[in-house]
Amino acid sequence: MEEARQQGQVSLPKVILPDVLQRGLRVVFCGTAAGRASEKAQSYYAHGRNKFWSVLSETGLTDRKLAPHEFREVTTFGIGLTDLCKDVAGSDHEVRPRPEHRVVLRRKIEENRPDFLAFTSLEAAKRFVGRRVGLGRYEESIGTTSIYVLPSTSPMADWNWMANKIHWWEFAERVRAS
Repeated sequence: MEEARQQGQVSLPKVILPDVLQRGLRVVFCGTAAGRASEKAQSYYAHGRNKFWSVLSETGLTDRKLAPHEFREVTTFGIGLTDLCKDVAGSDHEVRPRPEHRVVLRRKIEENRPDFLAFTSLEAAKRFVGRRVGLGRYEESIGTTSIYVLPSTSPMADWNWMANKIHWWEFAERVRAS
């Protein structure tokens, strides 16, 4: 297993939500794991108070507000979706990434080569890189893919949304300019 892990040849036994990935995407958004509402709805960012779908539209990354069940349509806007932990669901304090989660995500990004990998929370990014990170552009890349860290759109992060939401707008400008 360790040799396979080092070579990026790891797969996970079950998947809560399917990846929405393909070559040629501008950005892949990545959360820590599907939340309970998303698991139940079988749709990304499905909690009724999650701002993800509104923010995509408000920032101009999509031309309309998609409903969570329309998540597969994001590819028409050059967007992909995945999670760091594909085989578990829950809030960040419930989910514990394993080394193979990081290996699998890195492999997906290397294979699909989006322009940007954007973590949709500080916690998702921290768990991927293994240390505390700040919002904005991360100093490392995966091949030619730039990494960004965005503030969470989860209702659990509402306490700091107003102070940090500008990062979504700045990131959208960067995506459009690429």
